[in-house]
Amino acid sequence: MTKSNQKKDKPKVLIFTNIFPSAENPNVGFYVYEQVQRLRAVYDIKIMMAKPSGGNKKKDNSKASVKVFEGIEIFEPQYVSLPKIGVFFNGYSYYRAIEKIVELIYKEFPFVLIIAYWTYPDGYAAVKIAKKFQVPVILRPRGSDINVYADNPVLRFLLKRPLKKAYKIIPVSNHLKERVLRLGINQHKICSILNGINAKDFFVMDKNKCRQNLDLPLDHKLVLFVGNFIAIKGIEYFIEAIRVLDQPSQQNLSFIFLGSGPLADKLQKIARELKFISIRIIGDIAHNQLRVWMNASDLLCLPSLHEGCPNVVIESLACGLPVVASNVGGIPELINNDELGILVPAKDERSLADAIEKGLIKKWNQDYLLNRVKNFSWDNVVEKLQKECDLAISSAKKD
Repeated sequence: MTKSNQKKDKPKVLIFTNIFPSAENPNVGFYVYEQVQRLRAVYDIKIMMAKPSGGNKKKDNSKASVKVFEGIEIFEPQYVSLPKIGVFFNGYSYYRAIEKIVELIYKEFPFVLIIAYWTYPDGYAAVKIAKKFQVPVILRPRGSDINVYADNPVLRFLLKRPLKKAYKIIPVSNHLKERVLRLGINQHKICSILNGINAKDFFVMDKNKCRQNLDLPLDHKLVLFVGNFIAIKGIEYFIEAIRVLDQPSQQNLSFIFLGSGPLADKLQKIARELKFISIRIIGDIAHNQLRVWMNASDLLCLPSLHEGCPNVVIESLACGLPVVASNVGGIPELINNDELGILVPAKDERSLADAIEKGLIKKWNQDYLLNRVKNFSWDNVVEKLQKECDLAISSAKKD
């Protein structure tokens, strides 16, 4: 059998996601990318990545933008999303925007399964498309789509539709699984699969060499933050914790921020105001350079208000870097004892400051940190996910 024939024999899968790498932004959506690349060994895959657009004019998606990234076709139609109230209509708006283009896709690419990496609005539109073409849907809740939206009565109602209609729901943490169960979803259709890492990208390196390469002081204690500078990441409480720590005894303490976002100005402001501690705001970096910053640091700090299964924690441990983090979401499933890190209540700057101080003087067992995540590989994640995909496809054939 030729390679072309083998390719034609692969089951076809349509993936809904709101984030995926591109030539312009190669570092975004790596967690979806890592899974898609491995799934391509057994499935033909195309990606639907509809994007919100302001205004109340109907978008012409008959010629929706189509990009190709590493051989994967990515469709990027636009759906109308109005300010403030738009979120309540985004599911239906998303569906209406992609309905015709999916019909065209199906003619050339008769998909037998849909995987949606966000429950609303992506998953909402996905189950309506799935019903139209009589194919199963697997939902992969990742965090805020359940943690935040479920707290709003209207959005909670809108979340329940895709959750109830999906063939399988595979959240990235047991905490999210429990949240889904509390929405009244049948437990038999839910199983959690935690995130993974690429061992070739995250490993232990020489700390001093990493600091020299990054022009960082060899004699400072370095605390690292990685993520978006947004409220849900606890940035404002982190800032207050840094203020608490700004004492003469902490002149050799530095904080490094990797990322970007709307709270960057607040970080810049405190950086100017501090008397003893220093802050460096580096901005966005290539994901494959993150290991150098982790190996140069003494502690990772993740003061989030909500989390699913944060990859940055797994990556940190794989570099032998201990963690101080909020006791929220799936974080306690990763930092499941105090030899891996220190967990504190969210929104508590005093506890956060104390934990950072304790974390910097504690003698950590690096081998223990590494052992915690030795089996957290994307290969293992996708092996489990593929089994669920095959079951969904087989079940649809029987029906």
